[in-house]
Amino acid sequence: MNFNRGLALAAKKEYDRAIALDPKDATAYANRGNVWSDKKEYDKAIADYDKAIALDPKSALVYISRGSAYVCTSRDGAASDARTYLSLQGWRDDRSLYAILIGHFGHRQMHRDAEARQILDEAASKGNTSAWPYPVIRCLRREIDEKALLDAAGDNDKMTKARTYLGLDHSLSGHPEEALPHLRWVKEHGNESFIEYGIALAEIDRIEGRKAEVRP
Repeated sequence: MNFNRGLALAAKKEYDRAIALDPKDATAYANRGNVWSDKKEYDKAIADYDKAIALDPKSALVYISRGSAYVCTSRDGAASDARTYLSLQGWRDDRSLYAILIGHFGHRQMHRDAEARQILDEAASKGNTSAWPYPVIRCLRREIDEKALLDAAGDNDKMTKARTYLGLDHSLSGHPEEALPHLRWVKEHGNESFIEYGIALAEIDRIEGRKAEVRP
């Protein structure tokens, strides 16, 4: 872990230098935002994503990055960023299903349940239903159960994603004790390079923070 943090620090300094040389380099801001996000410095990450988008509003991937940071901090904006990504890239792009999931959970965090359901329904008619992680969407639509989803997650990478979204689903449904085993699995075994890894850790912190608040 210390080695990874050292790499992140080195990467941040590299992007600092790139920005100093060219303050209009949207990619450098986006990449530095990713480093901040990995370090759980979400305010700084969002500020860099904002700058990247201001410089290049059609840089679609940044909307997923910023949307995931909004989900990590439970702030409004994830659903809007998901819609922007879909408007730029369409519903069948390689990353569109992830944008749909970010949008779904962004709506749910803001208690917009009808909109959360709508984006899943749109995915069923417009998205690539044969691609991963569409089984996650099927589970959220209650077409398959949790066991079927986990059975479909045939490797560690897919399991990282499946368990993160299952954990979020349980947490936002008011069942934190059912959420934690999934989220802790991601913390202990998941792929740390995925945005889902950061989302899982943020949700663990949120659940444990609520527990601490009610403790006598």
